[in-house]
Amino acid sequence: MSTPPADPRLLPAVRGTVREILDQTKELAAQPELRNRLARSMVRVALTAAGLIAEEDQVQAEIDQRLKQEAGAGARARPG
Repeated sequence: MSTPPADPRLLPAVRGTVREILDQTKELAAQPELRNRLARSMVRVALTAAGLIAEEDQVQAEIDQRLKQEAGAGARARPG
């Protein structure tokens, strides 16, 4: 199962937010390798979540459209 790609326009915002979080964690200042690994992981998780949310929104829109079409077809099929 592959993860849907997130909108690449999100990357700067996600990186900035991760940087802010890690900047507040003073213990990481002396551990740059750990900080970098955490940053990469956090960005990957955030982008994965964004991709999944976008996929869910798309699927929900398709379901809503199908239900609307079926409701319209049902209304036309009933004798008036």
